[in-house]
Amino acid sequence: MERTEKSLISIIVPTRNRAHLLKSFLESLRIQDFGEDKVELLAVDNASEDDTRALIEDFAGDCRRMKVRYLYEPETGMMRARNRGIREAEGRFLIFLDDDVMLHRDYILHARKAFKDMPGTWAGGGKIIPVFERQKPPWLTKFFMPLLAEVNLGEKVREFPKNRFPFGINMVFTHDVFERFGLFPVSGEKRTEDWISLPEKKYFERLRAEGIPVYYFPDLMVWHLLPDDYVDRDYIRRQAEIHYRMKLNDAAGSRGWKKWRLLLREIPKWIGVSGVAVYYLLSTQWEKIKPLYRYRYWVTRLLWRCLTGREIC
Repeated sequence: MERTEKSLISIIVPTRNRAHLLKSFLESLRIQDFGEDKVELLAVDNASEDDTRALIEDFAGDCRRMKVRYLYEPETGMMRARNRGIREAEGRFLIFLDDDVMLHRDYILHARKAFKDMPGTWAGGGKIIPVFERQKPPWLTKFFMPLLAEVNLGEKVREFPKNRFPFGINMVFTHDVFERFGLFPVSGEKRTEDWISLPEKKYFERLRAEGIPVYYFPDLMVWHLLPDDYVDRDYIRRQAEIHYRMKLNDAAGSRGWKKWRLLLREIPKWIGVSGVAVYYLLSTQWEKIKPLYRYRYWVTRLLWRCLTGREIC
């Protein structure tokens, strides 16, 4: 699709049967300062059966300061919905957000500045701050927060570290990234819902391999709403296992020693956990000790079972 000469931002938000969450997102978008640049919202309805369409159409009628486009994507899958948005987008800069976030009131203002300050072809992501439906459990320490898609790398623009990448909850791209490297992969998307970040990770790894920088923008901040079932121990365990299965998947094409190195690296991590546990013990934060050891046990057991053939990974 031909781009307009004027800088134009396309915001792509897939949604499926979560109108109650989408409503909060739209309200946080309504108060943004769009400036003089044209901004469009592409709300991709991924075969919803609730009142998602009516909500988007009502918002389009009320919010005259931006172009709102309702897109229906009948084939379910997050990456398919995002790819539909990419194909339809008119902007030179694309912002990908989830329907369960709320934007900082100056999000678009900071996005416009980043887009104008950063020449060339690049990708990136912003800060993601979890917001709990009720009180944050006392055992849920900072060590577990990356498993809940928290992204906070400080207050300066920088490239993402080698072992980190943006989450689809809050991503930004120049449109020519997709013109050069194609759309998000969808072949393995339906393995499970929990593996949804795998195609994103693979895509960012490909960009890095091609020399495309992946930036962290601290001012592009969103609050990510976490329901209660996201902060129980079973969910944390699943996320930990998914994270390390992805690591094993990355090492699958290499020699066996690289996979076994993942297990050997558990030794210093156990030592580190013990040091942190001593600190918690001395500071009477006893409820935080057991979850640390439990997490390390989950990971070590998974790696051992996978590497010894006791479990298919």
